[in-house]
Amino acid sequence: MVSFEFLLCFAVCLTLVSNENLSSSSSNVIPLYGKPEEGYCMDLYLGTPEQKITVVVDTGSSNFAVSGSSSLTSNQYFDTSSSTTYTALNNKTVTLQYVDSGWSGNVAIDVLKLCTNCSTAAGKVNFTVIKTADNFFIDQSLWQGILGLAFQKIMQSPAGYPMTQVLDDLTGTQQFVMTLCGRQDLNPNTGLVGSMEFVTDYSGYTMVPLVMPMYYQVELTEIGVDGETLDVDCYDLNDPRAFLDSGTTNIVLTQKPYVAAHKAITSFAEDYLKEWPTESLTESDISNFLARSEFLCVPRVFDVWSYFPTLSLSLAINSTHDFTINVPSAQYVRQTVKSIAAQSDMEYCYNFGIEYRDIPTGIILGDVFLEGLDVIHDRENEKAGFKLATSCSVTYPPFEKKISSPKERSEATKDKDCSVGKKTSRWVVAGIAAGVVLTLIALCLIYWVISSKMDGTLGGTTGSGGDEVRDESPIIETTAA
Repeated sequence: MVSFEFLLCFAVCLTLVSNENLSSSSSNVIPLYGKPEEGYCMDLYLGTPEQKITVVVDTGSSNFAVSGSSSLTSNQYFDTSSSTTYTALNNKTVTLQYVDSGWSGNVAIDVLKLCTNCSTAAGKVNFTVIKTADNFFIDQSLWQGILGLAFQKIMQSPAGYPMTQVLDDLTGTQQFVMTLCGRQDLNPNTGLVGSMEFVTDYSGYTMVPLVMPMYYQVELTEIGVDGETLDVDCYDLNDPRAFLDSGTTNIVLTQKPYVAAHKAITSFAEDYLKEWPTESLTESDISNFLARSEFLCVPRVFDVWSYFPTLSLSLAINSTHDFTINVPSAQYVRQTVKSIAAQSDMEYCYNFGIEYRDIPTGIILGDVFLEGLDVIHDRENEKAGFKLATSCSVTYPPFEKKISSPKERSEATKDKDCSVGKKTSRWVVAGIAAGVVLTLIALCLIYWVISSKMDGTLGGTTGSGGDEVRDESPIIETTAA
């Protein structure tokens, strides 16, 4: 893989709020950078003396973990033996499994800094030193760990100094804005640029409630292609959840939404196939590209994005209103770094950034959806907010992201709670209530049977010879929803 050199586009030194573990500094913006297809990263400094560790920022998980061995990340790792402030928590281990990768390691405590040579900007933090990993680290990547920024409820490390709490204490807020800008120019190896900023102001954002305070889980109401709403029940857009995840590159859809979107995008592309300025492309090439089984390679002068439609996703604001975010084709038809060997001097190759996974995770709104937006993540008030990014001055390809104003929800979704998580919770509550009612009925029946036997009035034949007493009432069966 061609080595990556990035230009840090703005200097930073994080604002810290004084408390018993932490001290202060002067800005609250953290730069993000990375390689295409490998995620957005930030630099942290662990231990005494400090060791620079680069971590992927991941809003889809909550653990903070770093490589502890050169066998895992040969370019860099956290050397526990070199830190005088490192403390291992004996017999405390964490094993975490993602969709297609995982890791395991030992829990520890050490001193964390968010900028180098900031002698006062430090605090204790819990983290995991990764000892074994399965398909987690990428050879020659920029990063050596992961920083999970979702809710503490899904964190698997023990209490003490959890990273999310440390960040809250450092910044004085549980709200941060993440801006992912994407690639900066035509070079397929040029790095990603973005930022993370801790804020308290919602001005200009369209805010939506989070469904469950675990992930940044939103409620989707509609999915569309080329301005047309697809025939997908909103329950299927939230089964079992839909959530924001900066640690995933693509938009991942569940079966029914994926089939509908794939069919509409395929139809659009094939309708325009006769206008493609290359005779070598066939319907099979388009089909294989959209199935993610082959790259789509076309002449460099060819504007591939004009032959694919816009994808749209609508998010619920409340029971009567939603708003729509358009994802232009320039975001999901992605020039791929991994195809460099397949590219000639005259071609660029592309990957399809919308995929289907047969997993119980749900719909994942990854970088393809998030790029070009300022997204506020508010754990305190359990909300997320969206507006067009203003700091992404240069991106490639240049895309026109659009956010609609709040609008009335369609008749199909108006006043309908599309969230499967909420629906499931209601069924659980209803099931418990039904169980209580059935228990009371059973107790009443038992009391009635006993009383009737004593009075000799229960249905059947009674007499002096100890005649049979039969209860012919039906058996009541309940089925969990």
